[in-house]
Amino acid sequence: MNASVDLPAQLDTLAALRLPRLLVEGACVTLSAARVEAVGLAALQWLAVAQARGLVRLVEIGDATAERIRDAGLGAALLGDVKAAIDAPSRLRFSDAALDFGREPLELLGALRAAGAAIAAVLPAALPTPDNLAIAFDLRLPDAMSEAERAALFAPFADCALLDADDAPIVAPATADPVAHVTVPVVPERLEQLAAIIAELTVAQANLIDRLGNQRGPLATEIADVERLAAALQDAMLAVRLAPLETLVGALPAGGAIEIERAVGEAIAPALAAVRAAGSTVHGARAEGGFVRLILAPAPTGGAHDALAVAARGAGGRIELDGDALALVLPRTRSLVDAIIVELGGASYALPVQHMIEALQPTPELIDRFGPDRLLLRFRGRHVPVVMLGARLGLPGWCADPLAAVVIVAHAGGREIALMVDAISDQRQIVALPFAGGLAPPPGTIGAAIVRGNRIALILDVDALA
Repeated sequence: MNASVDLPAQLDTLAALRLPRLLVEGACVTLSAARVEAVGLAALQWLAVAQARGLVRLVEIGDATAERIRDAGLGAALLGDVKAAIDAPSRLRFSDAALDFGREPLELLGALRAAGAAIAAVLPAALPTPDNLAIAFDLRLPDAMSEAERAALFAPFADCALLDADDAPIVAPATADPVAHVTVPVVPERLEQLAAIIAELTVAQANLIDRLGNQRGPLATEIADVERLAAALQDAMLAVRLAPLETLVGALPAGGAIEIERAVGEAIAPALAAVRAAGSTVHGARAEGGFVRLILAPAPTGGAHDALAVAARGAGGRIELDGDALALVLPRTRSLVDAIIVELGGASYALPVQHMIEALQPTPELIDRFGPDRLLLRFRGRHVPVVMLGARLGLPGWCADPLAAVVIVAHAGGREIALMVDAISDQRQIVALPFAGGLAPPPGTIGAAIVRGNRIALILDVDALA
C-alpha cells in the first residue's frame, strides 16, 4: 500500500501541526510538494525525520522549496545531496520559543547560509512533534564574519538561538552591546484594548461555529486549529491580567500561590481592609475551580458586613455563612464567564454558573402555592422560594405556569432561590461586557454579553434577585 497526499501551499508551523495525521500504519506515504509555496523549519524537521524512518517520501520538490531545504541543512536528508563535512563546527540549537510571535528560525538559517556559513542538520532519533524544535545544526561561520555582523544576524533570535563550540555548555550568542534585562511597562489602556479585541474574536468564533453546526466538513481540521489558538490566546491574556492574591488584598494564610484577576482583587480590597479593621481575620484561602474562597472569622457584622456584600457582588462574587465564619467567594476572572443562556418572553439572559446549584422542570408535587403569586419549591428536603423572573424583570410574554417552565436553584445573597425561566437554550463561556458611557445596567442585571446569533444577552445579577 502506498498512499499519496498533496502538501498544502503554506507549510508553516500551524500547517505542520497537521502533518502527523497524514501517516498511515504500515505504509510509506508519498507527499507531493508540487503546491508548496512557503515552508517553515518545523515542517522540514518533521518531514526529514519521517522520511529517514521510512514513514513518508517527499516528491515533486520545486526549486524554491529545495533552496529552503538546503538553508535548513537538510539537503542530504530530503534531496539526496552529498553530505559535506564541516570542519570544527559549532552546535546551533533553537528552543521552542523560536516559533513564538510568528517568528521563523529558517529565516536565520537562510541568512547565515547567504553569508557563507556551512550548515548541516543533526536529526533527532525519535519523530518529534512539529512544534517541538528537536533538531540541531552543525554550523561553521565564515572566518571573515565580525562579532557585530554575527550579533546583527542573531538579534531577532537572541532569546532562543543557542550556540556552543567543542561541546561546551550552551550559551546565548554574543551581542555587540550586552544590556541588562529591561522591563517594558504595560499601558493599562492598551491592555484593555487588546482584551476587547480578544473578546470580539471569541464572539466571532462562537458565531461562526454556531452557523456551521455539524456541517464543518472539510474545514473541520482548520476550525479545530482556530479553536485551539483562540483558547490559547484567551489563556495568555488572562495570565497577563492575573496577579498574586496577596499583592492585591494583603497577607493571607497559604494565599501566595493563588492568582486572581487584578480588577477583581482591586474591587474587593477596600471592603476587605475595612472588615479586617473591624476585627475579622482571614483564616483560610483556597482556589476551587474558577473561584477563590476566603474564610473570615469571626464573621463581620453591621456596616462592614454590608460593605463586603456589596463589594463582592460588584466583583462578580458572593458571601456565604460558614458556621461562625463567613466565606467570601470570588471569581478568578470576570473577563470570561461560564454561563447558561436562559429565555424569558423572547429575550435571552445569561446566568453565571457560579450561582447555579441545579436546574429542573417541576412536577406538581414539588410546587406549593401560597396565594396567587407566591410559590415554594420542594428541593432536597427544604422549601426554596420561587422567583418569577419574568415578573421581577417586568417582561411581557413570559411563561407563568411553573409546570411548563424551568426552575434553576441558585445561590443568591447567602441563601437559595429558585429562578423560574421559560427555557435554557445554551451553555457557553461568555465575555462579560460593561455598559458603555457610564450607563447603569437595568435592574437585576450587571452587564451584557453577545451570544448565539449575534444577540445581546443581559447578565443576571443573581444576588440582587434574592
